[in-house]
Amino acid sequence: MTLDLSDFRLWLTFFGVVIAVLGVIFLFVFLSFLHLWIQCVLTGADISIWNLIWMKLRKINYEMIVKQKIALVQTGVKVATAELEARRIPSNTREGEIRSASCGPSPSRRTR
Repeated sequence: MTLDLSDFRLWLTFFGVVIAVLGVIFLFVFLSFLHLWIQCVLTGADISIWNLIWMKLRKINYEMIVKQKIALVQTGVKVATAELEARRIPSNTREGEIRSASCGPSPSRRTR
């Protein structure tokens, strides 16, 4: 039995398998951001799933930005997602470090 590369069914099967594999990969990526995106939609944080994927590609800590934006929206502060992204929070930064950095110097370090 030899493979006939001019056979239409062979090429159709090959491209079908490639499209199925790419679809499964896309589905896993999409589902990994789904829970955060649903939180954004339900709280009115106005961050799209494409913004989440783009933040991941730029190695920004997207989960922390989403949590911070939700907290700001719930307190009534209007802030654009781009403003939070501008801080370029790396993925390995802990939440406490961000809070301390955003609150300014501590009272013991203020100059008189």
